[in-house]
Amino acid sequence: MEQDKGVRFTPPPPQANLASTEKTSGEVAAVGLSRLRPTGCFGEICPSNMAIDDAAQIRIAICGAGISGLALAAFLANLDHESQLSVDLYESSEEVRMSGAGIAVWKRYWDLLRDELGFEHACVDLGFSAPDWTQVKGPVVRKSDTAGAEGHHFCALSHGPTVIPRSAMSSIFAGKLDPSRCGLHLRRRLAHYDETTAPDGRTTTVLRFEDGTKAECDLLVGADGVFSRVRRVLFRDQPDLARHHFSGQLAYRMSCNAEAVQRLRAAKSDHAALRGFTIWSGRGKHVTSNLVGDQIQMSAWDNVSEEVLSAWSDTKVCDVPRESVSHLFRSWEPDLVSLLNHAGDTASRWPIYVAARLPRFVKGGHVALVGDAAHGMTPHQGLGGGQGIEDAFVLASLLTHPDARRGVLPDVLATYDEVRRPASQRVADQSLANGHNFAFLGSSGNGDHPCLTTIRQELVTACDWLMDDDGNCKGEADKARALLETRLRSGHGHGLFDATR
Repeated sequence: MEQDKGVRFTPPPPQANLASTEKTSGEVAAVGLSRLRPTGCFGEICPSNMAIDDAAQIRIAICGAGISGLALAAFLANLDHESQLSVDLYESSEEVRMSGAGIAVWKRYWDLLRDELGFEHACVDLGFSAPDWTQVKGPVVRKSDTAGAEGHHFCALSHGPTVIPRSAMSSIFAGKLDPSRCGLHLRRRLAHYDETTAPDGRTTTVLRFEDGTKAECDLLVGADGVFSRVRRVLFRDQPDLARHHFSGQLAYRMSCNAEAVQRLRAAKSDHAALRGFTIWSGRGKHVTSNLVGDQIQMSAWDNVSEEVLSAWSDTKVCDVPRESVSHLFRSWEPDLVSLLNHAGDTASRWPIYVAARLPRFVKGGHVALVGDAAHGMTPHQGLGGGQGIEDAFVLASLLTHPDARRGVLPDVLATYDEVRRPASQRVADQSLANGHNFAFLGSSGNGDHPCLTTIRQELVTACDWLMDDDGNCKGEADKARALLETRLRSGHGHGLFDATR
């Protein structure tokens, strides 16, 4: 098999040169993402960073250049003051890109990105305003499932996330990478990996890609999403843990264009959808709508069984007629019915998949999972991306600890697992509970007579911790580093945690 020859890339130029006037997300993509293509060697092929001379360096391979993978590479570049790490990013696509228009970023994660990576100045330089958290409000939640009757608000969340264009986020992350110690490898889809032991006792993980190339590393990080190939290999003897699972929820994504919004406004000037971010709740279903610029973006949610999903000919993302969505809500309040009828002719149907509740995110000192590969969750609180960023920061903080060397990687990963697995799984549970509350399916739903007071309190409580300055990502990283130091001081160190089971 051919040894992989990677390519290095140059990050964007200094942010001050990127934008003095506001740019659209498409323009940001042109400026930022184009520089994520492997052009840093002026078209020539550069040797992979895996071939390094310093035997003391830890060779890290990150599979997946999405939010979590790029964040991990950026945090490592920012924290690795002793140059003890060599990083390679492997991406299966032909270019680095993030699907979707924007990513929800709560204050907890914004503070981290601002303080560690200078996101506030970078966003301003790209033409996107930094959030004023006193003005960032959450949605109002509205009971809407009574035919012919106007719905009513029963919950207004006082805070919520800001939204950063995904193209801007990836551009900023790219600008933080060190091209001398970080290689980018496109069109590299992982097929398998295995471990080999050299005569000197050093264990190496060998990555084997579908195009026949291979590479070696000391630590493989799976940042390859909810359909993770790294996770599938890690749990190959436990299929239910290896595979992704249908959440029981379908999202129909659609929008009203500017002309449709004008017609909606002309028909009813105080239409509920024109007031801002709204969640329309009812028995078994809900709809989210938000006025973004001169358009209204919507997601209609339905809860179905896996048997229903498997009966369809296409269980992946596909377009469906608008009428198939509006029919689901035909007996709901008039404002929602009219909103759906003003949407475009087609909706994009997304089955929502999640990861199983894993017993571990790591194996020994050689493999770790971050982001959706570890805890792919439903999006009912906008926390999937933020949790991946927190994973990346905690793992980077441990890997750049002064005492972190290859010999203690099992302890580094054991500490990461101890800190991040319970926390992220609690968030995944809460996100699903939010979705059930929106659809009156939680313990307070009670069929035709939901306890709206209890649902309101549960939704408010679910958000409060995200605005708490005392409990933040840097505090979690500090806790992880302290745990690692305790583990190493104990004298047990390597082998204290058995991550092979």
